[in-house]
Amino acid sequence: MHQRNLAASVTPSQQALFDQGREVGLKAHERFPDGMHISVPHYHPDKALAATSKAIASGALTLYEGAFLYDDIIIRCDILTREAVGKPWRLYEVKSSTSLKEEHLPDIAVQKYVLEGAGQKVEGFFLTHLNKECYYPDLSNLFVDVEVTDDLREYLDILPSEIAKFKKMLMQQSPPDIDIGPYCNNPYECSFKAHCWKDVPVPSVFNIPGINGDKKWQFYTDGVIELSDSRLTGLNEIPQRMVDNSVEQKPYIDKSGLQEELSQLEYPITYLDFETIAPAIPRFEGCRPYGPEVPFQFVVYVEKEEGAKPTCEEYLHKDNTDSRQPLIDALLKAIPETGSVVAYYKAFEAKCLRALAEFDPANADELSSIESRLWDPMVAIKKCVYDPKFLGSYSLKAVGPALLGEAASYADMDVSDGTEARITFEKMINIKDNGSKKNQLYKMLSDYCRKDTYLMAELVKWMRQVLL
Repeated sequence: MHQRNLAASVTPSQQALFDQGREVGLKAHERFPDGMHISVPHYHPDKALAATSKAIASGALTLYEGAFLYDDIIIRCDILTREAVGKPWRLYEVKSSTSLKEEHLPDIAVQKYVLEGAGQKVEGFFLTHLNKECYYPDLSNLFVDVEVTDDLREYLDILPSEIAKFKKMLMQQSPPDIDIGPYCNNPYECSFKAHCWKDVPVPSVFNIPGINGDKKWQFYTDGVIELSDSRLTGLNEIPQRMVDNSVEQKPYIDKSGLQEELSQLEYPITYLDFETIAPAIPRFEGCRPYGPEVPFQFVVYVEKEEGAKPTCEEYLHKDNTDSRQPLIDALLKAIPETGSVVAYYKAFEAKCLRALAEFDPANADELSSIESRLWDPMVAIKKCVYDPKFLGSYSLKAVGPALLGEAASYADMDVSDGTEARITFEKMINIKDNGSKKNQLYKMLSDYCRKDTYLMAELVKWMRQVLL
């Protein structure tokens, strides 16, 4: 890679996805037992090629991560298997998605090109993905194999010319002159995006909420980038408000609208935040890949009456067992049977509560009651408030510091978003002893979830003060 110093570092969230992919890949190996794993790291290609050749010569019937080289292209195959020595191989490309995606096919086409060029006979090419209809504890149907052999033909027809283009590009001393485009994010975000986008102002048309990506790119193609551009027209109310107030650098507050929204709140007011996991490989009763979300933590603040100091209750699961029943028991004790329940982006908490109700029919009525009382401060803010410091985002992480000051920022926190919370929780529950490291992770999770809930209470307080 040229100028790799310009690439963004791998974030904890990205590393978690890589780790998840490796876990899924290893699980897929179990379907083809007794294979030979070519475990040589990718940065030792010659050793990986030699180890693969030796394994094939020894009569291996299944290879994991086998390495092959042709036309200056080296590949590592997730799974290659054959019935006997001398028989053709079958290739299985393993993905942690729950369906076949268009971007998977070029990947497999390159592998077919290299394998056949390297003299290997392969009779079938398969995309292996997770089965969204697989439910724990029966993981016998965790994977679905989709044969894509015939689908590769259209890619193979153009592959030699595309490879030639890439080789020519890699020999250049300077990067190709290509403008930014949807490919910067789709199907995956490019690690050089920050470098290539350095001249795009923030905010710009790309920060406007409530319009789809195609429309944003059409504005860009037409030369409309700055929010002050007079050609930026045809927007609905909320996007137009963002543009107008960003250009004028003035906050927007609809006091009568806020009054109407706040009038829906009833005491006692409960502020609720869940943190959840949804593993690729399900490990709890009735769960499938990536769902339903399983809450492992909540923090609740209860404001019994106006002006009263909120009381705090929390639950954080400490081990790798199913957290749902003990969490439900603690939740029903913590939340009053009446009054509003405040949750920022309530659709998420509502989905969690419905899943918990399905898991625990005996407490379904109480959980459904909580769901029916949810009130979303994000809805009120979207309707009635805009501050230029939102930069087009209505997330709690954007709105909190903009309206409440830097004390509401997550920048210096050990856990600063939901994905990091999941990663930290998985680390914590895999520590067997209750020593200082586990206690440190526990505190990090507690601090993060408490902050989410506290900021909700502070935002409601801010809205009330605006009306004074």
